[in-house]
Amino acid sequence: MLTFLIFITIFIRSVPAYEGKIQRFDALDDVVAIARAVYIHIYRPYNGTDIDLSVPLYKIPIAPRSFPWTFANILIHLKLVTTSQLSYCNSTDCWLCSLKDNGSHLCQEYHVSNSWRKMSSVECVVGDVYMTVRFIDAMGNGCVTKFEIAVNETQSPIYPKSKADDMEETYTRNNTLLKSFHSGRFSYFVESADRVDVPACLLSKKPTVCTKYKKIVRAIRVCDDDETEHLESKTTVTLRCSSTFWERKWDAAFIASYNKEYGGFLTIGFASSSTSTVWFCQFFLKDIEKRSQQTWDICQNVTYSSVQKCRAQDAAYRECRITSTNSTGQLSLCRKYSKKTSSKTDICSLRQYSSDRGRHYWLEDFGPVVGYPDISLDPYQAQLLSFVYHPSSDSYFVLKKTSDGSTRIDRMMGDQNGEFGDASNTRSLWNTSGVDTLPLVYDSLSNAIFYSRNNSVEIQPVTCRNLYKSCDQIPPKNERDPLNCAWCQVTENEGFSRPQDSHDPALSCPESKLFIKACPQSSTLIFNPLSKIAIGLGVTVAVLVLVAVVYFVCKARMKGKESPILNIEEPRSPLPQPSPFRQFYEAYGTTCSDAYRFLFERSDKRISYEDLTMDSVPIGEGCYGQVYRGEYRKDGTTITVACKMVTNPEESSTADFLREARAMWVLDHPRVLEFVGICFDSEQPNRPTILVTKYMSHGDLRGYLRNINNVMSFGQMLNFGLEVAEGMDYIHSMGIIHRDLAARNCMLDDDLHVCIADFGLSRFIADSDEVYQMQTSRMLPVTLMSIEALAHGHFSTKSDVWAFGNLLWEVMTRGCRPWEEVSCRMDLLRCLRQGERLPLQQEWPPSIYYRIMMPCWSESPDDRPTFRDILAELNLVIEDLGAQRRFKIDTGYEVVRT
Repeated sequence: MLTFLIFITIFIRSVPAYEGKIQRFDALDDVVAIARAVYIHIYRPYNGTDIDLSVPLYKIPIAPRSFPWTFANILIHLKLVTTSQLSYCNSTDCWLCSLKDNGSHLCQEYHVSNSWRKMSSVECVVGDVYMTVRFIDAMGNGCVTKFEIAVNETQSPIYPKSKADDMEETYTRNNTLLKSFHSGRFSYFVESADRVDVPACLLSKKPTVCTKYKKIVRAIRVCDDDETEHLESKTTVTLRCSSTFWERKWDAAFIASYNKEYGGFLTIGFASSSTSTVWFCQFFLKDIEKRSQQTWDICQNVTYSSVQKCRAQDAAYRECRITSTNSTGQLSLCRKYSKKTSSKTDICSLRQYSSDRGRHYWLEDFGPVVGYPDISLDPYQAQLLSFVYHPSSDSYFVLKKTSDGSTRIDRMMGDQNGEFGDASNTRSLWNTSGVDTLPLVYDSLSNAIFYSRNNSVEIQPVTCRNLYKSCDQIPPKNERDPLNCAWCQVTENEGFSRPQDSHDPALSCPESKLFIKACPQSSTLIFNPLSKIAIGLGVTVAVLVLVAVVYFVCKARMKGKESPILNIEEPRSPLPQPSPFRQFYEAYGTTCSDAYRFLFERSDKRISYEDLTMDSVPIGEGCYGQVYRGEYRKDGTTITVACKMVTNPEESSTADFLREARAMWVLDHPRVLEFVGICFDSEQPNRPTILVTKYMSHGDLRGYLRNINNVMSFGQMLNFGLEVAEGMDYIHSMGIIHRDLAARNCMLDDDLHVCIADFGLSRFIADSDEVYQMQTSRMLPVTLMSIEALAHGHFSTKSDVWAFGNLLWEVMTRGCRPWEEVSCRMDLLRCLRQGERLPLQQEWPPSIYYRIMMPCWSESPDDRPTFRDILAELNLVIEDLGAQRRFKIDTGYEVVRT
């Protein structure tokens, strides 16, 4: 019988055609590893999009000393460590394989656990010298083992050099491994569990406290250089989303992904037993690293843990929420590692002290590292199987299985307006169906998603060209997609998708063939030729659009006249319909000038070209084109004006231009730049459209502040802030959000009074007829944005308040750029979420900073003041400063800009 089984084993392993079902796969750079029933095959993608499964680079037998079709061949882990190194595990052992250039391979077996304690899940982290393995057994108990990596392959398995059994059976249930990764000199493992609050148990006199289990998520960190027998550097910190999020009783984390971008961050999916909604929360690795080190440092200053002290004031002492374990496995509140160590002892150098008795190690901090909810999804009676986060497109690729057994992948993003907390606001920008249930893989080096379909592996590069094969598949511009795809119609029947602002020669497209806002009329993929009925419907829609425009403009004007303050804090849900303007001048083939004509044809703001003259030399340059000084003649009077010209409507931000004209038409206030009119020719659309405003002789506020020849007093700069607040209070009362408030967008008239300008990104609060969402080419500088705008693109009246705090800081520093040293959005977001704010300067009275600026920068928008509040408080601050003899508010003020 044994001879027969051996014969069958040799026969099956020698049959090239034997494949079997895919168990697991992984991808890294240009290499894909696919594990089937008997072999792991290593492939290299062809042209970056297809895999030739007929010719593997390597063919590695699974558990080579076992019989095929046994439990030894069932893999619970597979990972490409590098393009030349692979790890995989079954329920008792792991293998580390080196892939040689000549097509050969060497695999070394590492014995992790015994057959009586089989692993249900396992994660391997491979370093230069050691491999660290975390596994959960069938009973839900955890263990960390560490192996010295063999230099040469041996026939016998290698056994652990160190081992740390959790010994938490009394306090922990249902451990579930979620993710592992390596960073710096540490290995990290992330898992969820049902956990007793051990510090509370140790402090409480009530036995019931020690039997209450609560869902938690934790990150375990182990030093690569830890050579102690029990891996005594093991440090555990609790992870939790923000407190307001956690109050919603999300039960457990069940899925996670790790990205190396932006210094590394972890995304964890949380689910609730009461709803089908899934929340994704993000944790920066720097925060986890910092907390782990703080946990160690705190305990090294504790020679004796005082139970009485912690019972009295456990919240006042960090050590009261940290536990440690001694050599007998007994838990206590944290203490110093050893009597011989100092507060500066390196956690990765404990080997020299491991012979000491009375050591306290395996620190666990129950005070959570707080992460931040990013997006919520409702699978709609579907099971969420896997996800990966794609940082550069700020989207999630989500694999889910519906109740009928079908599976699909969706590329999901949050609401275009940044609405947070409602799964109905998320939307799919791409999908594919009929895929297998194996977990998705994202490889940042190849910028691609890998998934399984029909027992094979497919590659999906995350690019416009590879995601969107027809024009009608491209998300509309109001979806705020960072990929910013446009369509190039090469011929009548051929075209491709590409980034709107691409400079790649391979994606070059003639200007006349690039469609950004609408698909080509000739394309059968999205639009049909207009029939007579369609034309009639188009006229009807146009009339309805005109009526809607008049209604909302009049409504906004009436609100401004009837009430000095609009209830702008009332939340309003954006309407799901697409823009009527967009439907009109995209779907029915009319030009942008038609939109101007419907808005301004009969308005007294319509200016004739004959009444306007402009200088030949521009005085500035805006996002639409150039700005000229000009003269406007009306009723025998000539006034000096500034003329913003759209030099090329096909390439410039026409929607922003129209939005600015529309907003300025509604506004009428001394602190808002006066709108004189708009000049356009509906009969000759090629003539430039010109936005005409009052001429500001002193230019913009930032330029004036930075001019060292301009002498200013402290009181004058405070007055600049006061006038901006007056203007913004009025703008909000008219139901408009500015969204681009900065010193560069505030102008100074002849008497140095502030006039707020640049309404290209403004929006009406109750606006259902928005022209377009913000274009990528017109994105805000991230250093001026609020936390919610950075994280979710959410702009509101309170994000304008945040921007005012930045503007006032600009003014008081005489034109310094806020956060100039911060290089990217994610770095700034991390700083702000950690509580960092623009600094107080020593030349300022503290009241300006703490009473005005800091409230504007409150993390929660609800905690920020309104501009009416700011006006009242700023007037009080000015009054208080004027009464102080030691502070001369009218003296000259200079700040050295650094």
